[in-house]
Amino acid sequence: MPKELDITINQIIDTLEEKVENRFLKVEDIMALEEIISKARTDLKDEIAEYEKPRKLSLEEQAKLFSILEKRLSETPDYYIRPEGISFPEIKTVLEANPSIMYSLFKMEQTGGGPDIIAVTDNAFVFADFSEESPTDRRCLTYGGAVREAKEFKVDIMDEDTYKMLQRAGKFDSHTQNWLKRTDNVRGTAPVGGYIGKDIYEIIEINAFLPSGYRGWRGVLRVPRF
Repeated sequence: MPKELDITINQIIDTLEEKVENRFLKVEDIMALEEIISKARTDLKDEIAEYEKPRKLSLEEQAKLFSILEKRLSETPDYYIRPEGISFPEIKTVLEANPSIMYSLFKMEQTGGGPDIIAVTDNAFVFADFSEESPTDRRCLTYGGAVREAKEFKVDIMDEDTYKMLQRAGKFDSHTQNWLKRTDNVRGTAPVGGYIGKDIYEIIEINAFLPSGYRGWRGVLRVPRF
């Protein structure tokens, strides 16, 4: 269990005990609440352990992913420009060395992201969702829902700088929007990116609790080269 969460739970218990001392709660009330919190702590610990287990694809899923990537990387994209000098055999090798990352890439593909390489650095291939519109199976989420789904996929939500890089590579989100990573601690709003006309895209702040059938999120995944 994360240390911060354990501390928070203990703080709650301390606060409840203080209320008992001040006669705001009865002793039996605090005992019942402690039992509930204890069970919640155990359940959460089990959930975290399950979440942290390495995710692996079956041999069939691996073969499917490699087939898709090999075909995609062998073709010239219709609506965006891919960085030059990308070798599928090298990508296949680094993915095979990172099974959990392969799982994340498969989830991006499976939910309509059409992942491709947006940048190549000395240390990593950087994949991003290159679907022309918002990934089809990741829509109608609040910002918090998008964050939770990205964590489940073990990928990052695309930030504003990467989104601008994506739009320089092609034209995306002509009819949809995507949540972008929040960079400040302001609650209640989050940035989204998309087109407001035929030739202009923008990034604006909107209500973070406002889901929409045309708003989703794009992911970014770094694959170590060595």
